[in-house]
Formats: sequence, structure tokens, C-alpha cells
Amino acid sequence: MAGGEQRTSIPTWVGLAIRPGTPRRTALNQVGLFAVLAGIALVVTIISFGSETLLGRLALSLSFGTACVCPWMAMWVRFAVRWVDRNGKWS
Repeated sequence: MAGGEQRTSIPTWVGLAIRPGTPRRTALNQVGLFAVLAGIALVVTIISFGSETLLGRLALSLSFGTACVCPWMAMWVRFAVRWVDRNGKWS
């Protein structure tokens, strides 16, 4: 903010991604965790792609959904970290 002012309240989307009192290192670890989960889910999706069993189809749908959601979550947390870097302060 101009003049070195600090915002006292954070937007809701930042508060949902990063709880107040979260250290910066922990928030950045969340980004890496979501990236790893997306990679694991993508591997499970590839492995279970040709399965014809009920369990295989369930694994395919759950892993594909996870592989789609986790990169978005990683970006959301990363943008929240960036917001706190620019407009707030870390614990």
C-alpha cells in the first residue's frame, strides 16, 4: 500500500487459502503439496484409464477430479501468498 500502510483486514479469498497466523514457509509448503498431489493423481489416472472394474472406474473419476482441482488450489494459495507479501504481514 502507498506510504507503507498495512491493511488490517484481509479479503475472504485470502483468508480461506491462508489462515491468519500461518507462517510464510507453511503457506509455500501448501503450494508444493498441492503440486505433488496433482502429480500423484495424474499418475493414478493414467494407470486406471483402461480399467473396466467398478473400483477402477471409481479410481479414475476421483483421481481425474483431484488432478484437475489441485493445480487450481496451488495457484490460489500462491496468489494468496503474493497478496500477503504485498499488502499484509506474516506471523
